Amino acid sequence: MSESRRQIEAMLFKPAAGGFIYRAPNPWILGRADHYVVNEAQKSELLGIIVAPWPMLRLAVIAAGALLWGVGMATVGWAFSGHEDPTAGDAVLMIVVTFAALFLALHFALRRKLRRMQPILAQATRTNAAITSGEICSAMNRTTSFKTATLLGAIWAFVCAAQVFSLAIRNPRHPLFSDGQSDLSVFLLILSAIMAIRYLRLAIGKAQQKQVVA
Repeated sequence: MSESRRQIEAMLFKPAAGGFIYRAPNPWILGRADHYVVNEAQKSELLGIIVAPWPMLRLAVIAAGALLWGVGMATVGWAFSGHEDPTAGDAVLMIVVTFAALFLALHFALRRKLRRMQPILAQATRTNAAITSGEICSAMNRTTSFKTATLLGAIWAFVCAAQVFSLAIRNPRHPLFSDGQSDLSVFLLILSAIMAIRYLRLAIGKAQQKQVVA
């Protein structure tokens, strides 16, 4: 079983009396999700719909598409804004439009998956029992391998270092918070630092677990 399939199974299915509690996707991302009790056969069918053949590639394509859309829209806004250099407002516009595009992409992808799941969920039993966000986070940490955690930590650390380098190079002509690009670099610096710390801490925890078992 692939790591992505194992992660999704651990995050969205929880053993219960009569089968498994399944957390169905919420197309609006935020808010309460519907939960169902499914049997082993239904669980296998649902996993076949949920798990993409190349999940990391699909996620990268969605993220890249949303980022390019945000950059494109912000560039268009800047081109007609009448000022020479991008401002903080331009950077905020790019961030907002990027997240809006990402939200819409996820929304339509989840709606499509739900339509495919309907024949299966129609035969399942809805339940008030729930898989909490804390349980999802715990399952994700538990099923993420040391190799994956290290790789993701290294990628985010590289992004963080790249933003520091960019800010340092531009500082003589564009001091910190003096223009939109600087503001965007600070935002990406903070985000990448948080993600790098998260995954590197997870990798260290995995390494310590290996030592205890050994």
